[in-house]
Amino acid sequence: MFIDSQKPLPFQLYQLGTDKLTCHCALPSQRLSTFIHYYWWLDVADGETSLEVIPDNATDLVMSPSINDFSVVYLPTAEKFSIQLTGPITYIGVSFRTEQMPMFFGTDLSVIKSLAPGEHTTKSLAIQTLVSEIQTLQHPKELANKLDLLLAERWARWQSPSVGR
Repeated sequence: MFIDSQKPLPFQLYQLGTDKLTCHCALPSQRLSTFIHYYWWLDVADGETSLEVIPDNATDLVMSPSINDFSVVYLPTAEKFSIQLTGPITYIGVSFRTEQMPMFFGTDLSVIKSLAPGEHTTKSLAIQTLVSEIQTLQHPKELANKLDLLLAERWARWQSPSVGR
């Protein structure tokens, strides 16, 4: 389901007080909502801008259609912080329920906390396919269907008896 970022969400991730940022959000399917709050698509217009990150209890997996092999995890924070962004660029994120993310990826929270941005995160979480498929997204309306399919496949592979734990 595609929703406008102006509608209330379980957690407010970004303070969008600038005309250089446009955020779209989509809700996951019912079967993935145990793990995921929502998906988001952030367009950054040309030039420099500051993104204020609002404290919440979500863990965000962030990727970009513009940057190959890029992924980073932002853990919950109690303090606001800002990220300087240079556009034009698009970022796509999955806002995970923090307590469920380690189970989804079959790892410990300590491993997630130790991830370095880029290929280290991509390889450690075994999300190469997800990161590659992000490259094919053209519009925010593709967000829910594409990410739901990819993440459901990822979860099914992890749950398969042939996958070692």
